[in-house]
Amino acid sequence: MSTTVSIPSSDLSAQGIQQIFPHLWGIATGATYDTAGGAGAGVLAEMMKAYNSFAAFALGIVVLYIMIVGIANTAHEGTPLGRAWNALWTPIRIVGGMMLCVPVAALGGYSILQAGIVLCVALSVFGANLVYTNVINYWQSNGTILPVTAAQLQPEQVETILQSQICKHAYNSQLSSIDPNGVSAKVDMSNGYRITWSNSRGDPVCGEIVLDCASISGYDTSGIIGTLRSIFSGPPPKYQMCKSVASQYATLVSALDSVAAQAIDLDNPISDDMRAAVQDAAQTYYSGVTAALQAAANAERSTVSQGMAAAGTAATADGWLSAGSWFFAISAKSGEIAALGDIKPSSSSVRPQQIPMYADTVGPAVQRAREIVGRSTNNIVSVTTGTQGGLTRGDAASDDALSMIFGRPLINMQEAWRIAAKGIDSGDPMQALAGYGHTLLGPTAIGLMTGVKLAEKAKIATDVLQAAAVVPGGQLVAGAAMVGSAGLEIGIKLAYAAITAVIVGGITLAYYLPMIPALYWYAGVLGWMVSLLLALLAAPLWAASHALPDQSAGPAGMRAMQGYQLLTGVVLKPITMTISLFAAYIISSYTIKLITHTFGTAIDSAIYAGSSGGMGSILGAIIAPLIYIVLIVTITKKSYDVVVTGADHILGWIGAATAALGTSVAQATSEALHGSGGGTQGAHAVGGAAAEATRAVKVDGLPKAGVGKAEM
Repeated sequence: MSTTVSIPSSDLSAQGIQQIFPHLWGIATGATYDTAGGAGAGVLAEMMKAYNSFAAFALGIVVLYIMIVGIANTAHEGTPLGRAWNALWTPIRIVGGMMLCVPVAALGGYSILQAGIVLCVALSVFGANLVYTNVINYWQSNGTILPVTAAQLQPEQVETILQSQICKHAYNSQLSSIDPNGVSAKVDMSNGYRITWSNSRGDPVCGEIVLDCASISGYDTSGIIGTLRSIFSGPPPKYQMCKSVASQYATLVSALDSVAAQAIDLDNPISDDMRAAVQDAAQTYYSGVTAALQAAANAERSTVSQGMAAAGTAATADGWLSAGSWFFAISAKSGEIAALGDIKPSSSSVRPQQIPMYADTVGPAVQRAREIVGRSTNNIVSVTTGTQGGLTRGDAASDDALSMIFGRPLINMQEAWRIAAKGIDSGDPMQALAGYGHTLLGPTAIGLMTGVKLAEKAKIATDVLQAAAVVPGGQLVAGAAMVGSAGLEIGIKLAYAAITAVIVGGITLAYYLPMIPALYWYAGVLGWMVSLLLALLAAPLWAASHALPDQSAGPAGMRAMQGYQLLTGVVLKPITMTISLFAAYIISSYTIKLITHTFGTAIDSAIYAGSSGGMGSILGAIIAPLIYIVLIVTITKKSYDVVVTGADHILGWIGAATAALGTSVAQATSEALHGSGGGTQGAHAVGGAAAEATRAVKVDGLPKAGVGKAEM
């Protein structure tokens, strides 16, 4: 028996099905299987032969009952089989149900319906391989499965530049008597682009723009190692792209200078020519960056083309079932190339508090920038701070409090966060967050532990000093020692809670988060394999349901329709799983970036609001990143849940009220791996550690400290 379904023997799913149903798979695909040692069609086929024979015998009894009742109804009502069963399709269904249920020797003891199910599965495997091959081919051709587009120049970015240029001209014009040297634009393009509009004291009163290409690309040419790297390896495409953006930004800043020179004349109305000049400058920038992005993406693809070709060949040979194992390599390279378009500088705008008589001198001219750019008119100067996303910078008091109690570990944790947030923008979010997790497990945890040990030794010393109360005149020393001992005890308990939270959070990010896609994939694969087995076991009963008479039209009665819906779920599963895996990656990548860029605002409003620094800042530095970790893990888990449940949602569109076969098994497996509920067990542990961090500061009846603002 031949078939047009062509599936390579190296396909992992084909190998798995062939292990379970060798005879049927050989019939469906033309594949050969080893029958050495008299294995024949396999032990499952022998069991199915007996199972189908029993089902056929039981169905025969049911059909005999139907015929007896039908004859009685015919005699009583004068209508063949009676009015309830009098339908053209009734005898056809009875005969068809018997034929579908009877075991066939040529099929190794399986029934025709079971062979048809396996043939449908073979077609679905072929379709999933077609989808997967298209993904691999696209990845090899483009180097990424994410869209690669140059970041649009936002109006607020143009406004910030124009404000700084206007500030420079207005400052030099209005305040020359106060500051004869005025404001000058200092440009440094040695390692990207940095322009500082500073006064004679070096204060960037009119703002600053920074694009650090070494930090963004990881290509640092400073020192001996950097020099050797530049000689033997050359700059990577990301560094070249960053330098191109720097060049285009320098051109943009220069083009806006002439507009700024005109804008300081308040008697000169804002003209269409000024707005057109701004639009032309922005369009020139975008065109230049787009061309540079195309060149950088091509260069990046060429550097890894050989490795990608080998990976693509291996992935295609393994088939769709290998998508979970190859996913991380595909997503990592996709994130690197797609991030080439996200390179942009950070900036800070005008600093009114550092400019003399700002409201009467420079301010009115700077306010015109918004109207020139074309944004909604607002007389409030836009003073923005360029960030790398994530939580905002805390005040100096917060840093001092952290330094006094724990040295620098928590500050280092916040610096690591900023590096991770930058990595989320410039590469694969999973890799960046995993790197942040390793930082939490390494320097931060070790630093906190070191701080705890030092605090414990200091507490011992203060306890000794409390004995000075028995010495004449030593009461003051003893009192101070008692206060210091209480403070150290608070710090020690807080630090232990922080260490627990940091370690759990680090493990979650470093090891668990990157594996979420693969874990969901494996759960889905298990569910699909179980659904195939259940479909074959249900086939005789499904065939029998065709033989039960009713008044519905068509070859399948009402009782058999649900079986077709479940079979549709089994057939769709490989295709929907493959599509859902990569679609979930695209969705989660965007969502993680969105959360990273907006989380700081939410934390400022919900946690840091009303904080006055001190102990609250320390708690904020611990709790805020833990909340972020819980949120990221939950969002990632929800994104990839579609891999398991996608077929069910599709069946819902055609009115199926029952989940696809094997879905409950896949969900149970997923819950065992991840923990049930909205988050994971690791995420819940992080949340519990965060709660413990707040409880730990209540010592000897002292009130809990508030939560303050900390740099993150």
